[in-house]
Amino acid sequence: MDERKWDEMIQTALLYGTDEAAEQKEDVWAHLRSRMVKERRKRRRVGRWVWPMASVAATVVLAFLFTAPGQAAIDQVRQWFAPKKVITEEIEGQKEQKEVTLNEGKAGYIIYIDESMYRLETKNGYDRIVPLHQGGANIPPVYMEIRQVTDRSPEMVAVELEQEVKEKYPVIIQTGKVNEPVDGYVIHGEAGHQWNDEVVKYYVVPNGKGGAFIIEQRYFVEASEGHGARFDYMVKQFRMIDQLQEE
Repeated sequence: MDERKWDEMIQTALLYGTDEAAEQKEDVWAHLRSRMVKERRKRRRVGRWVWPMASVAATVVLAFLFTAPGQAAIDQVRQWFAPKKVITEEIEGQKEQKEVTLNEGKAGYIIYIDESMYRLETKNGYDRIVPLHQGGANIPPVYMEIRQVTDRSPEMVAVELEQEVKEKYPVIIQTGKVNEPVDGYVIHGEAGHQWNDEVVKYYVVPNGKGGAFIIEQRYFVEASEGHGARFDYMVKQFRMIDQLQEE
Protein backbone atom coordinates (compact mmCIF):
# COMPACT_ATOMS: atom_id res chain seq x y z
CA MET A 1 0.00 0.00 0.00
CA ASP A 2 1.44 3.41 -0.92
CA GLU A 3 2.01 6.31 1.47
CA ARG A 4 -1.06 8.20 0.31
CA LYS A 5 -3.38 5.33 1.23
CA TRP A 6 -1.79 5.04 4.67
CA ASP A 7 -2.15 8.80 5.18
CA GLU A 8 -5.83 8.62 4.23
CA MET A 9 -6.43 5.70 6.61
CA ILE A 10 -4.77 7.51 9.51
CA GLN A 11 -6.59 10.78 8.80
CA THR A 12 -9.98 9.05 8.75
CA ALA A 13 -9.33 7.23 12.03
CA LEU A 14 -8.23 10.47 13.70
CA LEU A 15 -11.32 12.34 12.55
CA TYR A 16 -13.46 9.83 14.46
CA GLY A 17 -11.90 10.84 17.77
CA THR A 18 -9.57 9.46 20.38
CA ASP A 19 -12.10 7.49 22.43
CA GLU A 20 -13.49 5.61 19.46
CA ALA A 21 -10.04 5.05 18.01
CA ALA A 22 -8.75 3.64 21.26
CA GLU A 23 -11.77 1.63 22.38
CA GLN A 24 -13.60 0.56 19.19
CA LYS A 25 -10.95 -0.59 16.73
CA GLU A 26 -13.35 -2.69 14.63
CA ASP A 27 -15.83 0.20 14.33
CA VAL A 28 -13.00 2.46 13.18
CA TRP A 29 -12.11 -0.06 10.48
CA ALA A 30 -15.73 -0.14 9.31
CA HIS A 31 -15.96 3.66 9.35
CA LEU A 32 -12.60 3.89 7.64
CA ARG A 33 -13.62 1.64 4.75
CA SER A 34 -17.00 3.33 4.18
CA ARG A 35 -15.50 6.81 4.52
CA MET A 36 -12.81 6.06 1.94
CA VAL A 37 -15.32 4.70 -0.55
CA LYS A 38 -17.60 7.73 -0.07
CA GLU A 39 -14.73 10.18 -0.45
CA ARG A 40 -13.56 8.59 -3.69
CA ARG A 41 -17.11 8.59 -5.09
CA LYS A 42 -17.46 12.23 -4.06
CA ARG A 43 -14.19 13.03 -5.79
CA ARG A 44 -15.51 11.52 -9.02
CA ARG A 45 -18.74 13.54 -8.79
CA VAL A 46 -17.33 16.88 -7.67
CA GLY A 47 -13.87 16.77 -9.20
CA ARG A 48 -11.56 19.64 -8.34
CA TRP A 49 -13.90 21.06 -5.70
CA VAL A 50 -13.10 18.11 -3.39
CA TRP A 51 -9.51 19.19 -2.92
CA PRO A 52 -10.22 22.45 -0.99
CA MET A 53 -12.33 20.41 1.44
CA ALA A 54 -9.53 17.86 1.73
CA SER A 55 -7.15 20.70 2.58
CA VAL A 56 -9.48 21.90 5.33
CA ALA A 57 -9.69 18.37 6.73
CA ALA A 58 -5.91 18.06 6.66
CA THR A 59 -5.59 21.36 8.55
CA VAL A 60 -8.03 20.19 11.22
CA VAL A 61 -6.13 16.94 11.63
CA LEU A 62 -2.80 18.75 11.83
CA ALA A 63 -4.10 21.02 14.58
CA PHE A 64 -5.54 18.01 16.41
CA LEU A 65 -2.17 16.25 16.37
CA PHE A 66 -0.60 18.97 18.52
CA THR A 67 -2.97 18.15 21.40
CA ALA A 68 -2.44 15.38 23.97
CA PRO A 69 -5.53 13.44 22.76
CA GLY A 70 -4.26 13.79 19.22
CA GLN A 71 -0.91 12.26 20.12
CA ALA A 72 -2.69 9.39 21.88
CA ALA A 73 -4.83 8.76 18.82
CA ILE A 74 -1.96 8.77 16.36
CA ASP A 75 0.02 6.42 18.61
CA GLN A 76 -2.92 4.01 18.61
CA VAL A 77 -3.28 4.15 14.84
CA ARG A 78 0.44 3.62 14.35
CA GLN A 79 0.20 0.53 16.53
CA TRP A 80 -2.58 -0.93 14.39
CA PHE A 81 -0.82 -0.32 11.06
CA ALA A 82 2.81 -0.62 12.14
CA PRO A 83 5.10 -2.24 9.55
CA LYS A 84 6.34 -4.45 12.38
CA LYS A 85 5.00 -5.15 15.85
CA VAL A 86 5.40 -7.65 18.68
CA ILE A 87 2.48 -9.92 19.62
CA THR A 88 2.07 -12.62 22.26
CA GLU A 89 1.15 -16.12 21.08
CA GLU A 90 0.39 -19.18 23.19
CA ILE A 91 1.88 -22.20 21.42
CA GLU A 92 1.63 -25.67 22.96
CA GLY A 93 0.82 -24.12 26.33
CA GLN A 94 3.76 -21.72 26.29
CA LYS A 95 3.47 -17.97 25.75
CA GLU A 96 5.86 -16.57 23.17
CA GLN A 97 6.56 -13.04 22.01
CA LYS A 98 6.95 -12.80 18.26
CA GLU A 99 7.85 -9.95 15.95
CA VAL A 100 5.43 -9.95 13.03
CA THR A 101 5.58 -8.02 9.75
CA LEU A 102 2.74 -6.39 7.84
CA ASN A 103 2.05 -8.00 4.45
CA GLU A 104 -0.47 -7.02 1.78
CA GLY A 105 -2.03 -9.88 -0.17
CA LYS A 106 -3.10 -9.81 -3.80
CA ALA A 107 -6.64 -10.81 -2.82
CA GLY A 108 -7.26 -7.48 -1.06
CA TYR A 109 -6.28 -7.75 2.59
CA ILE A 110 -3.48 -7.12 5.05
CA ILE A 111 -2.11 -9.65 7.52
CA TYR A 112 0.81 -9.88 9.95
CA ILE A 113 3.29 -12.73 9.45
CA ASP A 114 6.19 -14.03 11.53
CA GLU A 115 8.75 -13.87 8.74
CA SER A 116 11.29 -15.83 10.76
CA MET A 117 9.04 -18.86 10.19
CA TYR A 118 6.75 -18.12 7.22
CA ARG A 119 6.64 -16.30 3.91
CA LEU A 120 3.84 -15.06 1.66
CA GLU A 121 3.93 -16.44 -1.90
CA THR A 122 1.61 -16.89 -4.87
CA LYS A 123 0.52 -20.39 -5.88
CA ASN A 124 -1.84 -20.97 -8.82
CA GLY A 125 -2.87 -17.33 -8.66
CA TYR A 126 -3.72 -17.39 -4.94
CA ASP A 127 -1.88 -16.05 -1.90
CA ARG A 128 -0.29 -18.69 0.30
CA ILE A 129 1.49 -18.36 3.62
CA VAL A 130 3.94 -21.25 3.87
CA PRO A 131 6.62 -22.33 6.36
CA LEU A 132 10.17 -21.51 5.40
CA HIS A 133 10.94 -25.20 5.91
CA GLN A 134 8.42 -27.91 4.96
CA GLY A 135 8.55 -31.40 6.46
CA GLY A 136 9.46 -34.71 4.87
CA ALA A 137 7.68 -36.71 2.17
CA ASN A 138 5.51 -38.54 4.73
CA ILE A 139 4.08 -35.27 6.10
CA PRO A 140 1.15 -33.46 4.42
CA PRO A 141 1.98 -29.99 3.05
CA VAL A 142 1.50 -27.09 5.45
CA TYR A 143 0.11 -23.76 4.25
CA MET A 144 -2.62 -21.15 4.64
CA GLU A 145 -4.22 -19.98 1.40
CA ILE A 146 -6.35 -16.82 1.15
CA ARG A 147 -8.62 -16.08 -1.78
CA GLN A 148 -11.74 -14.04 -2.48
CA VAL A 149 -14.93 -15.13 -4.25
CA THR A 150 -17.41 -12.58 -5.55
CA ASP A 151 -20.05 -14.76 -7.22
CA ARG A 152 -21.41 -16.56 -4.13
CA SER A 153 -22.61 -15.47 -0.72
CA PRO A 154 -20.68 -16.36 2.46
CA GLU A 155 -23.51 -18.67 3.49
CA MET A 156 -23.43 -20.51 0.16
CA VAL A 157 -19.65 -20.88 0.28
CA ALA A 158 -19.81 -22.23 3.84
CA VAL A 159 -22.44 -24.81 2.88
CA GLU A 160 -20.41 -25.96 -0.13
CA LEU A 161 -17.20 -26.28 1.86
CA GLU A 162 -18.92 -28.09 4.72
CA GLN A 163 -20.33 -30.66 2.31
CA GLU A 164 -16.91 -31.09 0.67
CA VAL A 165 -15.13 -31.57 4.00
CA LYS A 166 -17.73 -34.02 5.35
CA GLU A 167 -17.40 -36.14 2.20
CA LYS A 168 -13.60 -36.36 2.45
CA TYR A 169 -12.75 -36.15 6.15
CA PRO A 170 -14.27 -38.67 8.60
CA VAL A 171 -13.49 -36.60 11.70
CA ILE A 172 -15.39 -33.30 11.89
CA ILE A 173 -14.07 -31.01 14.61
CA GLN A 174 -16.21 -27.89 14.15
CA THR A 175 -18.62 -26.21 11.76
CA GLY A 176 -20.81 -23.11 11.96
CA LYS A 177 -20.54 -19.45 12.84
CA VAL A 178 -17.61 -18.09 14.85
CA ASN A 179 -16.38 -14.71 16.06
CA GLU A 180 -12.82 -15.79 16.90
CA PRO A 181 -10.24 -15.52 15.46
CA VAL A 182 -12.43 -13.79 12.84
CA ASP A 183 -16.14 -13.16 12.29
CA GLY A 184 -17.52 -15.67 9.82
CA TYR A 185 -17.89 -19.42 9.42
CA VAL A 186 -15.54 -22.30 10.21
CA ILE A 187 -15.34 -25.81 8.74
CA HIS A 188 -12.70 -27.98 10.42
CA GLY A 189 -12.04 -31.65 9.61
CA GLU A 190 -9.35 -34.31 10.04
CA ALA A 191 -8.50 -37.41 8.02
CA GLY A 192 -7.96 -39.45 11.18
CA HIS A 193 -6.20 -39.55 14.54
CA GLN A 194 -2.68 -40.53 13.50
CA TRP A 195 0.03 -37.92 14.06
CA ASN A 196 0.51 -37.32 10.32
CA ASP A 197 -3.14 -37.43 9.25
CA GLU A 198 -4.18 -34.40 7.19
CA VAL A 199 -6.10 -31.53 8.75
CA VAL A 200 -8.14 -28.93 6.87
CA LYS A 201 -9.72 -25.82 8.35
CA TYR A 202 -11.65 -23.20 6.40
CA TYR A 203 -12.72 -19.77 7.56
CA VAL A 204 -15.32 -18.04 5.39
CA VAL A 205 -15.32 -14.29 6.00
CA PRO A 206 -17.98 -11.98 4.48
CA ASN A 207 -16.34 -9.31 2.32
CA GLY A 208 -19.14 -6.76 2.86
CA LYS A 209 -20.14 -6.83 -0.82
CA GLY A 210 -22.06 -10.10 -1.06
CA GLY A 211 -18.99 -12.28 -1.53
CA ALA A 212 -16.46 -13.82 0.83
CA PHE A 213 -12.85 -14.41 1.65
CA ILE A 214 -11.90 -18.06 2.00
CA ILE A 215 -9.03 -18.73 4.37
CA GLU A 216 -7.90 -22.34 3.92
CA GLN A 217 -5.50 -23.90 6.40
CA ARG A 218 -3.70 -27.20 5.74
CA TYR A 219 -1.47 -29.04 8.19
CA PHE A 220 -1.40 -32.38 10.05
CA VAL A 221 -2.70 -33.60 13.41
CA GLU A 222 0.56 -33.27 15.34
CA ALA A 223 0.96 -29.68 14.05
CA SER A 224 -2.43 -28.55 15.36
CA GLU A 225 -0.93 -26.79 18.38
CA GLY A 226 2.02 -25.51 16.35
CA HIS A 227 1.27 -24.42 12.78
CA GLY A 228 -2.48 -24.60 13.42
CA ALA A 229 -2.30 -22.22 16.38
CA ARG A 230 0.10 -19.87 14.57
CA PHE A 231 -2.20 -19.73 11.54
CA ASP A 232 -5.10 -18.75 13.79
CA TYR A 233 -3.03 -15.95 15.34
CA MET A 234 -2.36 -14.68 11.82
CA VAL A 235 -6.07 -14.87 10.97
CA LYS A 236 -6.78 -12.73 14.03
CA GLN A 237 -4.71 -9.96 12.38
CA PHE A 238 -6.51 -10.33 9.01
CA ARG A 239 -8.13 -7.13 7.69
CA MET A 240 -9.83 -6.46 4.34
CA ILE A 241 -8.61 -3.45 2.34
CA ASP A 242 -10.11 -3.98 -1.11
CA GLN A 243 -12.89 -1.52 -0.32
CA LEU A 244 -10.27 1.13 0.42
CA GLN A 245 -8.79 0.66 -3.03
CA GLU A 246 -12.00 1.16 -5.02
CA GLU A 247 -11.56 3.77 -7.64
